[in-house]
Amino acid sequence: MVGMKAHYATFARYNAWANRRLYDAAAKLSDADYRAAREAEDRRIIAYIDGLSEEQLKGVIRYRRVSTPEEFVQPLAPALAHWFNHQTHHRGQAHMILTSLGTAPPELDLLYFQRLSDAGQA
Repeated sequence: MVGMKAHYATFARYNAWANRRLYDAAAKLSDADYRAAREAEDRRIIAYIDGLSEEQLKGVIRYRRVSTPEEFVQPLAPALAHWFNHQTHHRGQAHMILTSLGTAPPELDLLYFQRLSDAGQA
């Protein structure tokens, strides 16, 4: 078995390698391309959620991962909760990067959004 030091050293190098690959791929996109894609996806998500009924939220989803043929069955409501929570996690990472680079990141808290939304400003 490989020692833990070597194991984590591999992860550290993998992390840097994966980030470089992402930066290189993102650099090929125009600002309009990645913003149009993100905004289009956000509209698609909102439309999907708006189209769900309370009854549908009590249902299940069936899916397969890209990497395996196995079918998974998951209750929809907790899957959606996880999915939105996971996006929050990644936004938090981007927020931290902006902070560490000396850029004032925007307020992203759900409570802040709710206050703005209630005031008709979101």
